[in-house]
Amino acid sequence: MPRLLGCDLIVENAGILNGTMVRQMMSAFSGYTDEMIVVLEDDKTSMERLLETHPGLKDMFGNIITIKEYNIDEWVAYAKAYARYGNISSLCEDRYRIWTESWP
Repeated sequence: MPRLLGCDLIVENAGILNGTMVRQMMSAFSGYTDEMIVVLEDDKTSMERLLETHPGLKDMFGNIITIKEYNIDEWVAYAKAYARYGNISSLCEDRYRIWTESWP
């Protein structure tokens, strides 16, 4: 663990972690998380299941960030906006508009 201090760790597809892996990870990070960033990444359903199955893991993380998953129509609109405006500031504004209009 000392080799990871000052580093960041991203665990992709975290929903497939089994109980042994989660316990080892929780034990390894115990007392060390102030000096690193640990990100568990997966789809929303898999992450909810992982955190429900291992409540101690949920206690280790102070924040949960949910990023909207874009469908093909939203990606096409994004690409059209990029082609139309050709600059990043306008594109960001249009992307925000697309995102907010599609929010339930």
